Amino acid sequence: MLGRTLLGVTPDQEQKIEAIWKRLPRSVDELAEYSRKTDAVLTEKQRMLVRPIRRRIRREAIDRMLEPARSRFSPEDFEKFRNAIMTRVDKRIDG
Repeated sequence: MLGRTLLGVTPDQEQKIEAIWKRLPRSVDELAEYSRKTDAVLTEKQRMLVRPIRRRIRREAIDRMLEPARSRFSPEDFEKFRNAIMTRVDKRIDG
């Protein structure tokens, strides 16, 4: 696991994180819940190190969730919609 080397997670932390993320989130609510649970497992230093990685993964998850709606929007409107969702989710999760 990347966490062992990059974050220095303990085996206990690794086990807890794997249990949280055993299934990919299917909604923004689940994504926020998974993030909160993961934050509770990590130390402050580990959370700071993982923040950029989590943001990238979060954006990829949101893109997968929104993909079915792409055909209902013009490309410009879809980008506006996507960016608005991303901003709201970032604010909700990051505070």
